[in-house]
Amino acid sequence: LRSLRPIRQVTPQAIDEARLTRTCQAVARWLDQADEAKRQLALEALQISVTATREQATVSGVLPLDLPEFFILRHASA
Repeated sequence: LRSLRPIRQVTPQAIDEARLTRTCQAVARWLDQADEAKRQLALEALQISVTATREQATVSGVLPLDLPEFFILRHASA
């Protein structure tokens, strides 16, 4: 499969911590207002998984590096 679909090498970019913080806050607000079905879709889209033992729990997932073409950012006016 690798020869048919080579893996794209991703070069890590510098993280804008302020933007990441604002994004996390916006997502938290959206999740607070989302119903159970929308929360489930968000978990599936981010491929969230939890592995737990008696001593610890690990949460993992996938954060996309590129915005999808259909992404529209809504701004709230103050």
